[in-house]
Amino acid sequence: MAPSSLRMRILFWFWGLLLLVFIPLYIFLAHTVKNDLLAHGQDRAEHLLEAACWLFSSQADGTNHTFMQNWITEFGSRLETRLTYVSAGRVLADSHVHEQRLDHVEDHGNRPEILAALQGRTGFDIRRSATIDRGLIYAARLCPVDAFPQGIYRVALPLSELYGRLDTLKTRFLSILVACLLASAAASFLVTRNILTSLKNMVGLVSEVGKGAYDRRVHVEQGSEFAPLAEAVNAMAAAISSHVKAMREQKAQLEALFNGLSEGVLTVDQQGRILSVNPAFMRFFPMVQHMEGKTIIEATLEPDLAAAVQRILESRSQQEESLLLSRPGGRELEAKINIYRDPSENLRCVVVVQDVSLPRRMEKIRRDFVANVSHELRTPLTSIKGYTETLLGDPPPEPETARTFLNVIHKNAGHMASMVTDLLKLAKLESEAPLGPLQIVDAHISLEEALDICSPLADAKSVLLEKQLDQQKINVFGDKNQLTQVFQNIVENAIRFSPARGKITIAVRPQGEFVVFSITDQGPGIPREHQDRLFERFYRQDSARSEGNGGTGLGLAICKHIIRNHEGRIWVESVPGEGATFLFTLKIAPATR
Repeated sequence: MAPSSLRMRILFWFWGLLLLVFIPLYIFLAHTVKNDLLAHGQDRAEHLLEAACWLFSSQADGTNHTFMQNWITEFGSRLETRLTYVSAGRVLADSHVHEQRLDHVEDHGNRPEILAALQGRTGFDIRRSATIDRGLIYAARLCPVDAFPQGIYRVALPLSELYGRLDTLKTRFLSILVACLLASAAASFLVTRNILTSLKNMVGLVSEVGKGAYDRRVHVEQGSEFAPLAEAVNAMAAAISSHVKAMREQKAQLEALFNGLSEGVLTVDQQGRILSVNPAFMRFFPMVQHMEGKTIIEATLEPDLAAAVQRILESRSQQEESLLLSRPGGRELEAKINIYRDPSENLRCVVVVQDVSLPRRMEKIRRDFVANVSHELRTPLTSIKGYTETLLGDPPPEPETARTFLNVIHKNAGHMASMVTDLLKLAKLESEAPLGPLQIVDAHISLEEALDICSPLADAKSVLLEKQLDQQKINVFGDKNQLTQVFQNIVENAIRFSPARGKITIAVRPQGEFVVFSITDQGPGIPREHQDRLFERFYRQDSARSEGNGGTGLGLAICKHIIRNHEGRIWVESVPGEGATFLFTLKIAPATR
């Protein structure tokens, strides 16, 4: 309800009550006062009639009609009333009619007051005079005068005086009514002002709450009729504030969850137009950004995905549909499509996309690993089995031949043991947590220990191990035993692929916060396409380089994990036919910076 409407309604109620009281009172008082005034007029007319009769009787002079007319005219003028003398219905004298016109006055014998006077009583009547055209109160009675014919004296008082007094009373009454109406209007204004102020405050609060000002409250005046309503409005505002806060928190959580998902999520409406998309989906399909309202084919350029979404929307099937998408760069994405209904029962479709490149690549690596392990173990096992069956089934008579067989068995068993040991080392490196705070160690000591281990293998091929170090002490952050393992694996690998009487050079140089170690051989070199995969388990670039090397194929993979745990990196630089250089970095300790 509008404030002005309420004020007018209350005002109309006030006025209606006043009019309901005043109108009957006005009618009653007007009728009563009119009757009283008429009664008073009749009394006055009767008194004037008696006085006129007495005076006329005492002053009458014979039968002179002129005297009678003059006396009645003067007396009526002084009293401001009309006097008439009627005899046998004929008007003999009248204060308001000229003597010469009396003969033309109509017969008055049938007048009500005259008829009553003839019966011996005072007759009264109220009517409009046909003679003088005025409203009058008539009073008539017999007035015997010895010198005149027996007649009736009649007094007529004008009603205008009585009605004037009545109109004055009516005007005063109406003035009082108007004053009461104005007073009631002022009273209604004062009454409604507080009501409207309270309502205005509540309407303002509800409006501001609707605009988001949830902390607003209405001032509650104790004892006020609006106190319960104000308290209810405040409670409503507090409840809305609490609900909105909870909804905002829930929305923020959902948005954080939606935006933080590693899976890409896209929702579309029943027409296949995009409603929302999270950042992960944008990373998979950069073109989808700012494409709300567009179709999937426009945003992703994936017709298979668009067709699958359209198919599931048309079928309204609750069964999930999946498909594999191939993206540039070898990335593979798996899309899962479901439909659902929003709170308004509108059909929606959600597409969840995740990158399965790594799991599929890891699965391939696992299969390759199993195949490589099987191959690496099958070769020595086949050799061991063959020589063992020969020794058991048909042992050679010569001890030297038997010894040769046993040496082959021992060599293959040792190779298998080395492979198992390296596999355990690699598994431990992959499963262990980071090393944590690294200790300061002298890398030169680790290098010397590794060279001591590798010297017999180098001497067997007459390979020279040359160090090009500018200092005898190289302090780095690391684990001494693991660094020794890195030097040993790389140097052994270089010895195996170096020609007889070749040379292996170990050098070191600073590079910012790191120190770079390099181990260079004079082997056949490594083509560029094989260098990135050289640190994978059991990787072989070709049979020429791997034939008869005697390694397990796990040494470089172990080196990669150790260097990574030391926050460094390892790589190879090589030109085919010019040997290979393996390099890795370690953080320099403060003493040698």
